[in-house]
Amino acid sequence: MRILICEDDPLQQEWLASRLRHEGDFVCVSEQGDQALAAWQEGRPWDFVVTDYSFIPGEKIKNGLDLVREIHSVDPSQRIIVQSGQSHLVVPPDVRLLRKPYSFRRVVRTMTTMQTLSPMLLL
Repeated sequence: MRILICEDDPLQQEWLASRLRHEGDFVCVSEQGDQALAAWQEGRPWDFVVTDYSFIPGEKIKNGLDLVREIHSVDPSQRIIVQSGQSHLVVPPDVRLLRKPYSFRRVVRTMTTMQTLSPMLLL
């Protein structure tokens, strides 16, 4: 799979990227919102976007939900997972939320579930 990660915590970034690469996935990592959007636009298609809610804000993309809105305005079927330690965060119904801390098994299970759902069910 092709997976874009937007995460500014180097430990979380390395943990997730290395585990996904070990599984054979192609992974692109960005630390900042505008860079993540540019990578998404240039590298399409992506199987998944995994973004933290909080990261280094860009001029246009200030947080993970801004990234979700911008991506879905172009491609509403893009599968996106938002990760956050914030317990009160609410994401759109077509986006999955992983509350930190989480296991790698949970990431895999979330991606598998999202792949089996019809794109029309996610809209």
